[in-house]
Amino acid sequence: MARFTLALTLAAASVAGCAHPMSPLAGDDRDLANEPGAEDLAPAEAADLSRAVDAGANDLARAPADLATPPPTTACHVVINELQTGTSQTGTAEFVELYNPCASAVTLSNWKLVYRAASNTNAAGGADSSALYTWASGSIAAGGYRVYGGSGWTGASDGALASGLAVNGAVGLRDGAGALVDSVAYGSAAGGFMEGGAAPAPPTAAAPGESIERLPNGADTDDNSHDFHVAATPTPGAANH
Repeated sequence: MARFTLALTLAAASVAGCAHPMSPLAGDDRDLANEPGAEDLAPAEAADLSRAVDAGANDLARAPADLATPPPTTACHVVINELQTGTSQTGTAEFVELYNPCASAVTLSNWKLVYRAASNTNAAGGADSSALYTWASGSIAAGGYRVYGGSGWTGASDGALASGLAVNGAVGLRDGAGALVDSVAYGSAAGGFMEGGAAPAPPTAAAPGESIERLPNGADTDDNSHDFHVAATPTPGAANH
């Protein structure tokens, strides 16, 4: 009977001893459940992805609006489109052509076509060397041309130039208030009439001469050196080509 009681006591102790090693494992299971795992990381990652998608959607939504914004444009204005400073036969076989690229006519009342010698480096609003032509009235039609010739010019013209053009110089167009509408400096000229760099000087060639002209016709990028090109065949009163 004593041996049976001892056996029962040892069995109970054995069962109780087995429970102790299992307790830490059970505790570890609970601790691991509290560690940041897939369940904990998933909400954060989902939130980050959600924010990234939203940000991307917002960026994409803004892009068309930015692309739809048109670039700034320069107001349409009458341009000095072509000029010639003479031929090898005569230095007075010269002309200046104006062109109106705008959609409506432009009134020229009290406007002036002016000239500056190459040595005149005044600012745009400064004194000019001479007045080439002054309009008391009149206008230039939309898409229209006006040609003003020197005393030796034999082609069609809308008026006579009051003074000549040197092989290096600058021509400007002023409105009725004296503001400079357009200008071109050519050859060695500089100063306030030069837009960007100077245009090439018109070559002194045999009649009918050679001119400098805007190409494409009427184009004005505010850089004389870029806009004007030598024309072996002048086109006064017509589109440049």
